[in-house]
Amino acid sequence: MYQINRLLNNTTSTNMFNAAVNSNGSRIVVTDTHLPDLSTGTMAPQTGSFKVYDIKYNSEMHVSSMSQVGQTIVGATGESLGMGVGISGDGSLVLATSNTEVFKIYSYNRATSNWDVIFAAGSACVTGAASSEGDAGTTTSGLDSPINIMGIRYDIDFKTIMTANVSPTGDTRLVYHVKQGSTWVCPEFSIDPVLLERYSRIRGLWISDSGDDSSVSVVHLHAANPETSAIRVLVTKFTPDSFSDYGSITEFASDVDTNDYRGVSVTINRKGTHIGVSYYKDNKVYVKIYAVDVDLNWNMVKKFSFALDTPNSERSSAIIFDDSVVGPAEAGIPGKMMVAPINSFSGDKLYGIYTNSCHPVTGEYSTSQDVSFGERLESLAGNASEFISFGGTISKDFKTVLVSFTGPASDGVPFGPVHCPSFLSDGISNVGDFNSDGISIALLVKDYISDPVPSPCHSEPLPEHSDREDTTITIRTSKKLTLTLSAL
Repeated sequence: MYQINRLLNNTTSTNMFNAAVNSNGSRIVVTDTHLPDLSTGTMAPQTGSFKVYDIKYNSEMHVSSMSQVGQTIVGATGESLGMGVGISGDGSLVLATSNTEVFKIYSYNRATSNWDVIFAAGSACVTGAASSEGDAGTTTSGLDSPINIMGIRYDIDFKTIMTANVSPTGDTRLVYHVKQGSTWVCPEFSIDPVLLERYSRIRGLWISDSGDDSSVSVVHLHAANPETSAIRVLVTKFTPDSFSDYGSITEFASDVDTNDYRGVSVTINRKGTHIGVSYYKDNKVYVKIYAVDVDLNWNMVKKFSFALDTPNSERSSAIIFDDSVVGPAEAGIPGKMMVAPINSFSGDKLYGIYTNSCHPVTGEYSTSQDVSFGERLESLAGNASEFISFGGTISKDFKTVLVSFTGPASDGVPFGPVHCPSFLSDGISNVGDFNSDGISIALLVKDYISDPVPSPCHSEPLPEHSDREDTTITIRTSKKLTLTLSAL
């Protein structure tokens, strides 16, 4: 069972939190930035800031202390520091996007108790090198000015960092950095016109961790024609000095109409072996899982569907996979997955963490929910419902989750204040009161009582059906989606 251990509360209804957690859940970084203009999805210039916290747990995995590490880092005027944020697996490095420097990487200085900038990409990237001073050189990344960084992806050790500049017309410009020694550089191929076109209209991107050859696998939604709603799913292999196609998903290899795949999003697991595509259709959230074979074919091995009570044509969900695999080696699926809302507000009970299993005889897959984020938040606030928003971030071992949320809508305004005293109930501690006028962060931690280690396969018989049929989970909720933000 996952229990809520701590809340971080915002101070104003115009701000939001972005957050990231390291591999074992012992350190988190939280940024404080303005909300986008709700009518356009654009960001007003701001400073932005972030804080880093160390979390200590008692023997029952409740938070025993939560202390800020170092000073609060505040951006420069108009920098919009922290629209995207990351933390390395060991928690020693933090990165934050910047509309003046693309991104900055910070390292904690124990002697001074400060977070020192050890790298700043600068507003342009020199071919084959990167300037910590932001010098453009003769060959630049071609970013619009002023730049507007609205997306970031990175591997667990910051060996590969990808940021996306969004132009006023909605086009995106990928800026690709790889680590060389103690710095990060833009390889020469990163300004190849073929690559620039491939990533010119990103509508969602995910990255694997680096392999033994320092390569990463990247999957992204490409808006084939900005004048229509057509998209494709492209898979790319990046090495420190080249890029190439990395197979394709036949269903999404050519233009597909997003009217048939509402709220579509993509993900890839850390090992680069499984891709997940989620979308909304006919009042259900669908998750399709694809595995890659030796010929670089991405074959669908399972489709799940999650039924909702409240229809909404713009339901958008993020999927994150863990590193485990259940089922046959050639066609297995990730053992755990987190389903979280993105670019939207929702209190639906379907959002949470799931365990996937496979039947030992039939080889068919099923899934069960480990925790519902909505149920956990309702247990915290009594009968007051919460909207969960902006997805979530999870530790590598899937034992620590950061979920951002806001309070119930008041007179149709989804950022209405929450004035609900929290209370202790079974398994919930260190909560205190929450009275937030904006968006808050909930920290969910897996209970110290270990769940039985799941067998790769179920021992009980399952209904006979093809493993390509839907596994439907019906979850009752009275909540409805009230707002959709436009985002990368």
